[in-house]
Amino acid sequence: MKLKAITLIELVLVMVVSGLLITMGVINYQNTIRNGVFKEARSSIELIVMAEKVYRGKEEVYGSATLGSYGECANTSDCITKLNLDFHPSGDWDYDVSASGSDVDITATYVGSRTDITSCTATLQDGGDATGITCN
Repeated sequence: MKLKAITLIELVLVMVVSGLLITMGVINYQNTIRNGVFKEARSSIELIVMAEKVYRGKEEVYGSATLGSYGECANTSDCITKLNLDFHPSGDWDYDVSASGSDVDITATYVGSRTDITSCTATLQDGGDATGITCN
């Protein structure tokens, strides 16, 4: 009776292929997590843009461009309160809404543990059009 066994070359080949598949899986997983983190910021910025448009529809000026009791947002909870938003962002992002001339700049700064993510920004222009949300 002849015994069959795997050779060293077959074993090395299986290990190389397995290593490549695991590497590709980890890279895809990291990209998926990164995109999920960005989607959270994008959706929150879109919500802030809509709230600013509603505020402008009522007051004829963007909320963060007014003086007095509204003023610019000092922090995330301040923005939520002043724009009457009903959302609860995670602790991974800090939002800032500020006026520059007749435009409103919205910035989400990443404060989480990942080092490959910094911020997302958008500008709401005087005419009511928002620039694309850019993240890096």
